[in-house]
Amino acid sequence: MNPPPVNFTPTTAQKALYTRAESRLRRTLGSVAQRLDAGEILPHVAFFKAALPLRDATRECFLLGKRVGMGGLPVLLTPAEEARAALLYDTQAAHLRAWLMGGGPVTKAGGAGVGPRMDMYALSVHAAYQAGLAFGLLQSASNLSSASHGMGVKGTALHQDDPLWLWERSRAPGLASCADCTAREVASRTVPYSLTQLLAIGFPAGGKTRCLSRCRCRVRLRDGFLTPSFNSSGGEAGGMGAVLRARAHGRAKPTAYHGVASPDALAAAHGATVGPGRPPK
Repeated sequence: MNPPPVNFTPTTAQKALYTRAESRLRRTLGSVAQRLDAGEILPHVAFFKAALPLRDATRECFLLGKRVGMGGLPVLLTPAEEARAALLYDTQAAHLRAWLMGGGPVTKAGGAGVGPRMDMYALSVHAAYQAGLAFGLLQSASNLSSASHGMGVKGTALHQDDPLWLWERSRAPGLASCADCTAREVASRTVPYSLTQLLAIGFPAGGKTRCLSRCRCRVRLRDGFLTPSFNSSGGEAGGMGAVLRARAHGRAKPTAYHGVASPDALAAAHGATVGPGRPPK
């Protein structure tokens, strides 16, 4: 028999962590935009003042997403995931550099004022969150499969090329979906995307749809796998699943969890004591 579906959705505290990270970045970049618009700093200075917090927030949100995908376990990014988070940042930083240092007009670039344009780059961390969550869910499936076999239960591992992912538009009031996102949602209902395809076409807010980084869509595993719902701005709080709970209480055979750090390892990496369930600082 297969293990029951597991609900990996962000808790209220986890959603607050993402919201806090995004809001902090929006305030920081908003301040840079105000100084640039007032003529207090030059465009190349604005780029460097915006790029560093954008880089750090992109990695932080990728890590937050992966943690949700791993059922709330303390996690570290693997080298491949570090590279993926860096690529997401590099893509946005390249656009930011071209806008601020490309020699063209800055104040009304792209038909938007400095503030809205800068805010769009801050919103791009939603893509990092979605990507981290997808990588975390794949690893969770692998871990559950391994743990299930250890308990005498047949599990199912997911792979990067499996067509499992649905694109869902945001239904939040006041948010309209662009034609690209509508088409992706319809297409994924017929044939779900693989993670490999999502990495190629871009995650929501990755800048590869007409709504660019303002996109508030999400990706999720199709029904019948780990979770029916998760999002940086919504979703019900869910548990870690019977297999992981059993392991945590010593009722299942220990399993090597690739990409998951122990509290001691996190403490060593971040220079602080990290207790069970606490995010790294």
